[in-house]
Amino acid sequence: MANATILRTANFYQLMWHLAHYSHLGGDGPRARFISQIDDAATSRLVPARCGDATEFMLQCLAAEWRYAGSFFADPADTSSGRLRALPQIVRQVCVRNACPCPHRIVEHCIIRNDQTGITEWIGNECIRWFTSAGHALDTHGVASFISAVKRDIQTGMSGPAARMLYSQAFITADERDFCISTYQKKKANIDLHERERINRKAMKAMGYRIDAST
Repeated sequence: MANATILRTANFYQLMWHLAHYSHLGGDGPRARFISQIDDAATSRLVPARCGDATEFMLQCLAAEWRYAGSFFADPADTSSGRLRALPQIVRQVCVRNACPCPHRIVEHCIIRNDQTGITEWIGNECIRWFTSAGHALDTHGVASFISAVKRDIQTGMSGPAARMLYSQAFITADERDFCISTYQKKKANIDLHERERINRKAMKAMGYRIDAST
């Protein structure tokens, strides 16, 4: 258990250290000092809640600068960069064996964008939780929950926030968005499940997820 905690702490600081280089954080001076603080905290193996008030404050500032911008899937063996090159000011255009900066190998990627610098980066879906540890949860607009639910049940409903987010990315149409919103809380017996399933498959395919036809 102790080794697992140390590993999780190391992953947290590795991710924050990486993102700090592409964050504003008040300018070059404060950013450099914060990166040094992260190094010290990581070396001391301090859990985020015990890294000191100054470091905690800067972690919150860092986390608050980033916004969730979408999700996509890639095969672990795929290092193609076509999908990434379309993103504005992307840090890493090649999937680098699908490695998250933390640095785990991943299949489900979450795209995040910095409000202050305009930089775009991608991290693993599991690393979204580290933003909560940093003091500012990252809102995935229900897309992360939708993806998890669809993997279990292809006929699951798509929430309003998720439908609006996927529509903004042109993954579904306005009519499909409205259908999802209007039927989300209805019982399955009262809606067109074939239409719901079609939309779900379309959205997941647009994100690069392969759904078995028998699912």
